[in-house]
Amino acid sequence: MVITINHKISAEQITDMLITAFEGGSNYWCLVDHYQPSKWAEQINSGRMKVKVYDREDEDDLLGTVTVLSIRKAIPLMIEDYPDAYNRWMTEQYDAEDADIFLQLVTMGEVVFG
Repeated sequence: MVITINHKISAEQITDMLITAFEGGSNYWCLVDHYQPSKWAEQINSGRMKVKVYDREDEDDLLGTVTVLSIRKAIPLMIEDYPDAYNRWMTEQYDAEDADIFLQLVTMGEVVFG
């Protein structure tokens, strides 16, 4: 049996999750270029989201780029591989660890750190 659930995720929900990751959940492994969270919801809505993420231990090592496409690819991965974290996100009960999972999926397509 296959169950398909369509759920809208707002740019604000994504922005909040990214901010939680960058300001707490993921700052042990990543650095970002031009941290401007106040512009993220607008950039997500317009499809212009682009944030380069570097390895904290080697600032020249680009781990990936947060884009609208990488966000769209990460959400199904989170639903499939980390359903508890996804459910906490959707019910606004998530924490920094859940946000870290999301950012790693968005940046690298898998959870590498932690």
